[in-house]
Amino acid sequence: HEEKREKKGAESKEISSKSRNQQKDEKPTTKLIETSIFSILKSVIKRKVMGTCNQRKNLTNGKGDQPATKIKHDGTVNGSAPTQKVETMPTTGIHPGLMGRMDPGGCYSVMGQSNMYSSRVGAPFDGNSVGEMSPGYGQKRATSSKMTEEDARLALEASERHAAAARASALAAAIQSNDEGCMLYGRGDFDSALSLFREGARRHAHATSVYPCHHGGGTGGLARPDEIAMRIGYARYACLDGNQSCDREHLGGSRIATRSYAVTDSVCSSNATLTIGSSSVSSRTSGSDYMTLESPPTTSYIYQRMDFDEGMHAFADVQLLSELSPHGSLPNPRTVLAVLLFNAGQARRRVGAFDDASSLYAASQHTLDDEEEDKSLSPVSVASPVVSPLKLQPIIVPILHNIGQLQYRRGRIQEAIDTYSETLRCARIIHGEDHTTVAAALNSLGVLHYHSSSDESDEAMALFQDALRIRVNSLGLNHPDVATTLNNIGRIHVQRDEFDEALQYYEDALRIRGARLGTDSLDYAATAFNAGQSLHQKGEYDRALYLYHEFLRVALVKFTKNHRDVAVVLSGIAQIHQEKKEYDKALELYEESLQAGKAALGEYHSEVAMLLNRIGNFHFERENLDAALQAYRDGLRIERRVLEPDHPNIIVTLSNLGEIHRQRSEWDEAARLYGEALELQHVKFGTEHEDIASTLNTLGLIHDQKGDTCLSLQYLQDALLMRRNVLGDDHLDVSATLTYIGTIFYRKNMLKVAMDLFKESLRIRRSALGRDHRDVAFTLYNIALVHQQRGCYEEAIECYTETLRVEKLVLGDGHRDVSMTLYKLGEVHKAHGDLDKALESFQGALTIERNTVAADDPATIARTLNEIGNIHLARGDVVPMMEAFNEAARIYRSAGLSPNNLVVSGHLYAFDISCPEAAPAA
Repeated sequence: HEEKREKKGAESKEISSKSRNQQKDEKPTTKLIETSIFSILKSVIKRKVMGTCNQRKNLTNGKGDQPATKIKHDGTVNGSAPTQKVETMPTTGIHPGLMGRMDPGGCYSVMGQSNMYSSRVGAPFDGNSVGEMSPGYGQKRATSSKMTEEDARLALEASERHAAAARASALAAAIQSNDEGCMLYGRGDFDSALSLFREGARRHAHATSVYPCHHGGGTGGLARPDEIAMRIGYARYACLDGNQSCDREHLGGSRIATRSYAVTDSVCSSNATLTIGSSSVSSRTSGSDYMTLESPPTTSYIYQRMDFDEGMHAFADVQLLSELSPHGSLPNPRTVLAVLLFNAGQARRRVGAFDDASSLYAASQHTLDDEEEDKSLSPVSVASPVVSPLKLQPIIVPILHNIGQLQYRRGRIQEAIDTYSETLRCARIIHGEDHTTVAAALNSLGVLHYHSSSDESDEAMALFQDALRIRVNSLGLNHPDVATTLNNIGRIHVQRDEFDEALQYYEDALRIRGARLGTDSLDYAATAFNAGQSLHQKGEYDRALYLYHEFLRVALVKFTKNHRDVAVVLSGIAQIHQEKKEYDKALELYEESLQAGKAALGEYHSEVAMLLNRIGNFHFERENLDAALQAYRDGLRIERRVLEPDHPNIIVTLSNLGEIHRQRSEWDEAARLYGEALELQHVKFGTEHEDIASTLNTLGLIHDQKGDTCLSLQYLQDALLMRRNVLGDDHLDVSATLTYIGTIFYRKNMLKVAMDLFKESLRIRRSALGRDHRDVAFTLYNIALVHQQRGCYEEAIECYTETLRVEKLVLGDGHRDVSMTLYKLGEVHKAHGDLDKALESFQGALTIERNTVAADDPATIARTLNEIGNIHLARGDVVPMMEAFNEAARIYRSAGLSPNNLVVSGHLYAFDISCPEAAPAA
């Protein structure tokens, strides 16, 4: 071009003033072109003679007054040998760099190698990443006086083409690194996969280095790879390299914190549900990643493992980038980086590095959330397709899903709900209302609401039903994901104590999992346990035992005998044997479960404390109070070490210990333990809570048994007021407290107040329970006592008769309570003067007592015989009278009691004694 310009100048010997003025006017344009070219150049340019050039003229700094390096066509620089140091140009924006040449194909090469990167994974870079791909090598700097605007435009276009080619090559190499990493991930080689994801990220950094720098650098020069990385979140690359500086500041306020927790697991309650997802009340936690986990503090009851599937980890695979460019186009560079970070997070997750995974997921999300998105970062595509906004790329759904799942496993339920809600919104926008990703988000939100509170069961059920509808329509009736949702719906019904409905869903899930996953899968085993639990609650012990043993069959193969879930199921089997009165077998299994739990979790673990609590309950039922006391104390020692001071389990254990001391009539110690539980409840729940009311009620009973009636009434009245405020006037707990207060007033002979309290209690119980309930009979019995005490015998007989009807209906004819009611009914008939009915009632009571309390309470039988003797006395039946009195006296003596306990009631009667004629008169 310069030679052409000189020739043209020779032919035009005279230049008009107009032309000269025109040239002057072009100078500002040339300077603008020069500035544009400078904005593309990045590194130092070392010139090498190109075969097509015959001459190089001195380059200027844009003003034409400073000589630059002279390069001759023979390969020397300023006439010196090629090895001589090249002079540097004192030109702004021009820096030392590598020597380059133009190959015949028009691509620049550096140091004899093609500048187009090899797509071979693992190909090393020489460290001069920016220089290798800078678009201006071999190009001549524009000058203000020699280069036309057209020349500058052509040079700029060529530079942009070369930059695009270099960008595309590096981006393609990053994509191939990612996809080969995905192959290794699928083979279980997670460390090697992570190395390739890192390599892909480095190549991505080189690919983005050819974009103009828009921060603080003006328009001159190109951004370095680390500068580009900082602009789009340098912490993302630091995460990939294992740098722990991926904090919230670098991640732009990421939703994920990287706190590391101690290694602990959650507990399961007495009604464990092996479906992953536990609350402290009724459900079982899920399994782990078969390795040491970073889990929440030992106080958390929400921590989830992943041996069993409840649908929270729906995106366990990695993303192939080649699937995002099926027609030869390259994805948006930000999308490429987001996928690389997501895949690296998946690899770190699979080796148990959950904090690293959280940071990588958050960085991946932030890559797509970057509001300062550079519009020049567009896909390189021949077809130039229209691309969705970055925030709505399909990869955002698994990113958000996995962020939410890690929040969930750490017990941060509300954060997880917020994240999954955003996941659901994105999935609906990207995939439509009836896509399986929408169903996955709905299912996960249902799980979260299930664990959040039993009060949210309706919302959880609605979410599960929506997820089930989508999955059935999309996947069919027999898909494993359908079984997962069915299993979750069953858990909602268990939470509501709807065991028949729960069993229907569990059986459907069990059938699908058995057919699709096999009867040796852990998910099949988990559903078997859940179904067994529902059968257990229904009292179908044999079927429940079968399903519990099905779980054990699988678990003993997948795990070992000393595994936490094995310990829990052994404890459940022990409970069934306990309820079947097979106490020796039950105790053996309880001890075996405790041994397995300690071996799996160590002595100081909340689940070990739970097992000790069950053993304490077993001994309490067997009235072995010393053994129960020891088990509860051991459990309390563990709970105080591993749980927060006001944890509900500590409160329950303190109450259990207090109840044992109450049963042993150790009132002071019982009051102390219940008082300590009350203090913790106030810290945990505040001033008013139904659990606080329950403890107040029990303290009232203890002080009543101590004989402190005033303090007892104070506690009971506080409990009554709180129960009315918290539960409402018609709650059954209100009825119970009314009954206790009425009993105290009855003993104080304040019969009118007692009657009012008993009648209100009866109204509540009949309204809530119906007329044929045992608690209704109990209240009727108390009302009859008041009528009897007031001398209203007909009303008393009416109440005792109704009590007797209900008790026989509910408890059976031979129950101990029936004998007590018959005895009181006999007393009223006797006082009313109806001796025949009185005798009938006493004899009915005696028959039951001989079968129920003969060994444990012989004095009760003696008392009833005494009353029968008095009836015969009143009727003048001497022989049966003497038989009754004699037997009563004998029983008193054999029980170590004085025969003087025998009471002869009524008037003195005169008997005519017939003597034989031959006998002398005494």
